[in-house]
Amino acid sequence: MTSEINDEAIASLPQLATNHELDTPPSYEEVSKAIKQMTSGKAASSDAITAEVYKKGGEAILKQLTSLFETIWNQQELPQEFRDATIAHIYVQAER
Repeated sequence: MTSEINDEAIASLPQLATNHELDTPPSYEEVSKAIKQMTSGKAASSDAITAEVYKKGGEAILKQLTSLFETIWNQQELPQEFRDATIAHIYVQAER
């Protein structure tokens, strides 16, 4: 299957302003907000860390995570462990 780029179609797309906020590494406040939004009571992911651990970690964990994310941002390369995903299929018997 071959695809072609239609210059007229591209030119007709609305041009949006550049969001320069996306050019900055995640802030302490953003990391804090993300942790607060994590769902508690769920099984741990492949790293065996539950949301409760992040939430109870307080300022110490927030500082460490923010530093980690800043380092990843500045290196401009996501570690392979962050890209790997484990998908588990859960089969549930339908009620009749």
